[in-house]
Amino acid sequence: MFLMKGKVNHSQAVNMTPTQPWIVVHDDGTILMAHCTCKAGLGEECSHAAALMYAVLAAVNLKDGLSSTEMPCAWVLPSKTGKVQYEEICNISFMKKKTVTYSPLPSIPVPTEEEFMDFYQKLYECDVQEESSEGTAILSVIEGHSHRYKPKTFQLNLPEPLSKLYSKAKLHNDLSSLLVESESIFDNLQITEQQMGTCE
Repeated sequence: MFLMKGKVNHSQAVNMTPTQPWIVVHDDGTILMAHCTCKAGLGEECSHAAALMYAVLAAVNLKDGLSSTEMPCAWVLPSKTGKVQYEEICNISFMKKKTVTYSPLPSIPVPTEEEFMDFYQKLYECDVQEESSEGTAILSVIEGHSHRYKPKTFQLNLPEPLSKLYSKAKLHNDLSSLLVESESIFDNLQITEQQMGTCE
């Protein structure tokens, strides 16, 4: 049997005095008993004792095993290839041998500018475009159609900011006149429910 003792810091209180768990282990690794100076350790089951067991296990694994830097270099050697001729990158095939035999895709010509514009016009006139309240996003950046789209910031129905009430001419007014005018402005202030919802 082996008696092992250690010190374990608290997980949530690093500045507190470390606990002192100890465990009794049989030769075959069986845990016979475990105690700790914490409250849970009095019942022989706490995370501090388990942490000590993990530390012992890690120490045994490091002792018996070898790290990658302690072994000779064992890079995977490439397969034997013949003489490789240099080529332009456009002529080099990066496909695997398994995928070399494939059916080539049909050659599709690049649309002309007129075909593009005709497609955009049909897209604007289609039924889906008429039902959509926001329109098709691609048309908002296409010349000839972008003028129909306005950023959402321009479409917001917001009340006038209070900064517009500022006037240099009123800097020399007395307090009583300013209070009367502020009450008048407050009485005439109107904000719709839609504007309140937009501000939120």
